[in-house]
Amino acid sequence: MKLKLKSFNSLIRNKTAKKIRNLLNIKPSHLLFDYSKTGYSVSDGFFWRVDSDFKTIFKYSDILNIFYGEKTSKVLILIYDDKFNLIKTHQNNHIRDHNSLVIDQEFLKIEKGFGSFFIFHETARNLNTNIRNSCYTGYSFKNSLPSFVHGNLHSASKSFTGNKIEFGLGASSVYKKYIYQVQNNMEFDKTEIILINNCNSKINIDLNFLVTELDIGQTKIIDTKDNNIVKIKSNSMLIRPIIFNYRNNYIDVYHG
Repeated sequence: MKLKLKSFNSLIRNKTAKKIRNLLNIKPSHLLFDYSKTGYSVSDGFFWRVDSDFKTIFKYSDILNIFYGEKTSKVLILIYDDKFNLIKTHQNNHIRDHNSLVIDQEFLKIEKGFGSFFIFHETARNLNTNIRNSCYTGYSFKNSLPSFVHGNLHSASKSFTGNKIEFGLGASSVYKKYIYQVQNNMEFDKTEIILINNCNSKINIDLNFLVTELDIGQTKIIDTKDNNIVKIKSNSMLIRPIIFNYRNNYIDVYHG
């Protein structure tokens, strides 16, 4: 009986079953990762931005060593521009328990830009587990102390031992719109809403009646233009944004 129950749970949690459940609106899931398989590193979609005023600091841990005692672990970080073009690959083969990566103009060899990045843990052994990296990203504005925010949404996965990466772990609906309202009044000098499409299809977005769309993996910065309430309507089943609030030369960054 336990074996049958385990097999049934694995069946309804795989990617195909989740898509069918979402289409029929039967216990829909906003995440399409296939939990019937193991040995995978799952990454959130992290946001970066650089110019003369901004630099990005990413802090991450050696999860495989800390929790599983894996001494052969290393890390792969892939950095994409706002159109989801790969612009930088960073490999850390000598990962420590706690690590920091500064993403700035010098590191990327560009004057300005923004986009997304993903982190994958690798090891020589095929461990019978899955991990998710949802570490912290900080943003320094005009050399101020960085404001840190932890990861936001599952976005991509890669096996510990393989090379293939699956992007688009977020689910979207064919016929239904979901409403997400940021639980904060935007009474600041300026507020920006950052959106990363973590779905495996193009999504439509209506942010305070400003209609736009994002293709797979694309990133967009939207100025709220003095709107104190931010309401997002989208066919993405979970569209949690990252918010930048400005006051003088200071910023406060968090996800919705």
